[in-house]
Amino acid sequence: MPSKRSANYSLFNKKLANVASFQEIASAAVESGFIIRSRKIFPIEFLFTLIFGFFSKEEPTLSKFHRLYNSLVDEKKQVVYSSFYERFSNEALIFIDKCLENYILKQMDGVNSDLKGYLRTFNDVLIKDNTIVRVHSYLASKYPATRTRRLAAGIKVSVLLSVVCNGPRSVKIFPEKTNDSKTLTIGSWVKDMLLLMDRGFSIRFFC
Repeated sequence: MPSKRSANYSLFNKKLANVASFQEIASAAVESGFIIRSRKIFPIEFLFTLIFGFFSKEEPTLSKFHRLYNSLVDEKKQVVYSSFYERFSNEALIFIDKCLENYILKQMDGVNSDLKGYLRTFNDVLIKDNTIVRVHSYLASKYPATRTRRLAAGIKVSVLLSVVCNGPRSVKIFPEKTNDSKTLTIGSWVKDMLLLMDRGFSIRFFC
């Protein structure tokens, strides 16, 4: 008889398959350079680990993620802490970013919502805003925090929200010190869009 954990894991597999296929996750891992030839870390289980790891009363730590990862793979495929730690690299960040981008694009497919009233002039209404998230001080050299007297790190999460899709169109991260105006690049994608943002972005349009 299957255990409760294996049953929950199987259910999560089915739900995840509705938003991203295992093939898409594996392809993102290869495209990002997260997986080349090594078979010591499996991208799907690694992604599950990061998702599961934050849905807990415990404080998210690498030790906790390591234990969780090993609980998701066969005993013969388990890895030591040092090997797991080394996989938190720039390639891992690109891999996660690609998975998020694929999810957002998939959510946008098949959307058939219509704007009402005067807004029907536009194809979509996009809302731009940023927020600051404090992260571990170990990241202070790359993501230094502002307005603090002690060593701290912070990232600026920049989100472009689609009203038609009722969800994010894009999500990007920057160092906290990044000026808001540098988190938004105007291009051809703004055609027939109504873009809402505050004055902090100070965008100038050139013909």
